[in-house]
Amino acid sequence: MQCVVIGSGCAGLTSALIMAKNGYNVTVVEKSVRTAPLLQGFERKGFYFDTGVHCLSGLDAGGPLRSLLEYLNVYEKLTYLPFSKDNSFAVHFPDGLVWQMPQGYDALQTSLVALFPQEEKGIKAFLQEVRALSHTYQYNADFQAIATHPLASKSFKDVVEQFISEPQVKMCLGILSNLFCGLLESEAPFVFFASSIGTYFRSSGTFKGGGRALFEAMQAELTNLDGRIVYNNGVADVIVDDNRQATGVVLDDGSYLSSDMLIATCHPACLSDILPEASLRRVRKTYYQELESTTSLLGVYGYTTKPIEELVQSNVIIASDTASADDVLSAELPIAKRQMLITSSETTKHGTSISLFTPAAYTEWARFEGKKPHQRINGYVEKKHAVAAEIVLAATRALPELKDYFSIVSVTTPLTIKDYCNAPYGAGYGVKHSVNQLPPTAAFPIKNMLLSGQAIVGPGILGAMTAGFVTCGDILGHTHLQSEIKNAVK
Repeated sequence: MQCVVIGSGCAGLTSALIMAKNGYNVTVVEKSVRTAPLLQGFERKGFYFDTGVHCLSGLDAGGPLRSLLEYLNVYEKLTYLPFSKDNSFAVHFPDGLVWQMPQGYDALQTSLVALFPQEEKGIKAFLQEVRALSHTYQYNADFQAIATHPLASKSFKDVVEQFISEPQVKMCLGILSNLFCGLLESEAPFVFFASSIGTYFRSSGTFKGGGRALFEAMQAELTNLDGRIVYNNGVADVIVDDNRQATGVVLDDGSYLSSDMLIATCHPACLSDILPEASLRRVRKTYYQELESTTSLLGVYGYTTKPIEELVQSNVIIASDTASADDVLSAELPIAKRQMLITSSETTKHGTSISLFTPAAYTEWARFEGKKPHQRINGYVEKKHAVAAEIVLAATRALPELKDYFSIVSVTTPLTIKDYCNAPYGAGYGVKHSVNQLPPTAAFPIKNMLLSGQAIVGPGILGAMTAGFVTCGDILGHTHLQSEIKNAVK
């Protein structure tokens, strides 16, 4: 049985590994020259920059991400580096308050109550609700029970305001949802928040070697299972027969791959470019095309010659300088007032690589987009460098050492993400998982073809990997796959 997987990101390689473990001959088709171009990171001037795997959750014993990696026979190939138990994220507020987020629900609760004793009752009640639902990102969760949960239709804002009134407490609890999911308090479904961000409250860390190590391990395991990856050769056409059944794909170079099962992990809006015109009804095409995506990102990458203590086994977050929670991701805010995540990838004898990420909108940069991918209009480079300088200056509010010791080596914009990751409008987190939008499912109206990717479950490594299991469970049987995971977990 032949299985073709479109896309070699996290969901694509996860799907490929599962199908290969279950007897399929798997071929992964990748448009780029390497797997997972966004998540693997890159090197400049001898420094490695991790662009997608800098902060992970669910890797503690029995955690949802670790369980999936153990089943895939990948976890044992990696070295887990937990963040500081007492300070996984240091959140800096405009008024000078700094909150150091510890790991573990009990420690988190104690830390917040110490800063905001007047909110003790509300903090405890809110975290109790989150904790009860934080297991729901696990592939073996009871999704029917989740769908019928009393809070299933509520947003993060709806729930947090039932318990807490202090804006800074709300910001402390919700800021990771802004930064890792691209969602506002009023947009994030509470169950989605609890299942994704709730795992960060339990534990967080990364892998030695970051995204590069993770995807090298996944590629190595796929090779062990006789799977293969075709690089630098995207899918031009999906072949659909008269019975509305996918039978194979034609690649950009004209070659043909037959398939008994086809899994597409691209953004659903991209499907109309590769499917026959009449294969999808207009209403479904419109639905995929009009799916709202998340905000994009600006990234500044550089190195310091002086170690920064605050970034050792930790990360720094600069909270947005705005009175309204609905403005924290707004492109209308000046750079100096936007939220920011600052992480470190590695330290060598030459210095420490540091990445700075802040929200941005495609519309801010659309005027610099040329007619062809990667083509830019005059003024783009100057604008990019000017904005990068603003971002670094804003970062010195939390890390003053950057002023004298930080050197920029690369800058990415929404146009970079759009072109290199084939992401419509440069969406940093793909399809928006909002209370106002029904997300797509793995099921697809063409026989022997299914969807996967972050659009199905959620953003990040855990969301994309879980999506791979959901899609393959639709093919192989969820009871079978869940049983295999249970037997594989150490």
